[in-house]
Amino acid sequence: MAGFTWLKYSAAFSGFLFAAFISETVDAAQLGNGQVGTMAKDSLGTFVMSASVSDVPINQNVTVQTQSTVRWYTMITKLPRDWNNFGNELFDTHTIPVVAGLGVTTIAFMIFDHKTYAQTRSFFSNSSFLQHTRDDIVNAGDGKYHLIAIGGFAAIGLATSDNRLLRTSSEMVEAFLASGMVVQILKHTTGRESPSAAMPDYDGDWRLFPNQKQYQLHQPRYYSFPSGHLATMVGSLTVLNENYPEYRVWLRPASYLLTGMLGVSLVGKGMHWYSDLPLGIALGYSFGEIVSYRNGINVSRSLGENFPQINLSPSFTMYGGGVGLNVEW
Repeated sequence: MAGFTWLKYSAAFSGFLFAAFISETVDAAQLGNGQVGTMAKDSLGTFVMSASVSDVPINQNVTVQTQSTVRWYTMITKLPRDWNNFGNELFDTHTIPVVAGLGVTTIAFMIFDHKTYAQTRSFFSNSSFLQHTRDDIVNAGDGKYHLIAIGGFAAIGLATSDNRLLRTSSEMVEAFLASGMVVQILKHTTGRESPSAAMPDYDGDWRLFPNQKQYQLHQPRYYSFPSGHLATMVGSLTVLNENYPEYRVWLRPASYLLTGMLGVSLVGKGMHWYSDLPLGIALGYSFGEIVSYRNGINVSRSLGENFPQINLSPSFTMYGGGVGLNVEW
């Protein structure tokens, strides 16, 4: 049965790669509002769409930034530039408040990690329905299932000749690869123990620069920080919001809701602490923005303008103390 399951996954992923190959030959200028360019062949015999780079109006209030010609291998060849842009933004002076806020939020969650994990775990343990729902949501952010879902988007785009959907699928994969590499480097460097592997009443050990053989053999002891599931999901949702701005009135709140549900589910399943989540969200959002805007975007300013504003404050009740979390967008 397991072999058959992986056969299905492989077939679906192969179909996605084929769809991505087709999608990358389409110029993004056609994707904003159905604008038609001219069809031509490049020196390799690949069909491409030729059009100028500009902002294409979607409606009276929203525009989408178009890109230069995209080919099937763009999702790979653009990765070094994505990482370079991320590095430039990380060390930009405008980013200092964002990084500082991210650090404070992570530390604040870390103080109450064990208590909040125990409460979340207890919440899910009371219902088999909640447990099944939790597992399905977690699978939605898992890399292999996520790529299969993107492959489905690409297949629909190919079947319906929806070039914008094809381009969006390609950018989702690029964001997944770009953020995934950074997440894996951090995981293999910090070596934080996940809740499922931690001793009772402990917040999980940090084993900096762990033995990589031991990491592979006992991953739950090392892979907790940061959350790759959230980076994957937020990256794709960011790309989706940027490519379909005319639907943001409902797409953005739905994205926040799904992100929150995934975060709580990851904690409830024992894969992550709450303090693992903020950095995963920030990485996914940053690379989603970088991938969506080839001509450059100030991610730190975009974070300040579009990202949910998170405010923390002490909270005291008759049952004890904790942290109050207020999210605004």
